[in-house]
Amino acid sequence: MKNILILLSLIILAGACKNRQNSTSFENQYPGLNKGVLKEVLQTNEYTYLLLSDKGNDQWVAVPKMDAETGQTYYYKDGLEMPNFVSKELNRKFSSVLFLESIYTTPPEKTPQATMSQPHGSVTTDKEEVNINKEEGITTLAELFAHPADYEGKTIRIKGKVVKYNPAIMNKNWLHIQDGTEYNGKYDLTITSAQEFKTGDIVTLEGKVTLNKDLGYGYRYDVMMEDATLVR
Repeated sequence: MKNILILLSLIILAGACKNRQNSTSFENQYPGLNKGVLKEVLQTNEYTYLLLSDKGNDQWVAVPKMDAETGQTYYYKDGLEMPNFVSKELNRKFSSVLFLESIYTTPPEKTPQATMSQPHGSVTTDKEEVNINKEEGITTLAELFAHPADYEGKTIRIKGKVVKYNPAIMNKNWLHIQDGTEYNGKYDLTITSAQEFKTGDIVTLEGKVTLNKDLGYGYRYDVMMEDATLVR
C-alpha cells in the first residue's frame, strides 16, 4: 500500500510539472506570435527575404530592407501571405511568402497590429522635403486627407514625389507620394498602378480614391488611390 501511495504521488507531481511547463510555453506566453530561426537571407532593393524555420517547418517572409544574421531567432505576428509569389528581382518563384511590416529579435511584450494606413511595407515613412507648385486641376494631399469623403470613388489628379516604390505585390506596383502638404499628421498617399516608377520621380497621377480598404491580416488603408496612370 505504501508503495502504491508513493507511485500515485509521483504521477500527480509529474502531471503538475507538465501542466506548469505547458502554461509557460511560448504559445501561451505570446499568443498569436510566431518565431523561427533564420536559415537563409536574400536581399533586393526594397525587401529582405528571410527563410525562417520552426519545428521543422520553413516559411519565407519578406520585410522592408534590413540586415539579418543566419542563426538568429526572429519573432513576428500577422502578415499578408502571397502564395506562388514571383520576385522579378530575384528571378525566383516562392511557393509562399509572408509579407510583414515588422519583425523582432526578442519577443515584444505586445506586438503592434500591422496597419496599412501608413505606406505598404513599413510602419512609418519619414516626411521628406518636397515643394510642388499648386496647379489647376490638381488635388493636394492636404485637401484629400482633410475631406476624404468628398473624394471617395472619384477620379482625381495628384502631383508629387515618389518616396517609396514596391513593385509586383499582389499583381500591382505600390508607390507612395508626398507633395509637401499635410493634414493632421498625414502627408503620404499610398497608390497602386500597373505602370513602373522610380523612387525620386516627380509625377502627376490620375486614379480613383478608395477609403477604408481592408486587405485582411490586419492590413488596412484609410485613404488610397487605386489603378493610377501617369499623366506626366
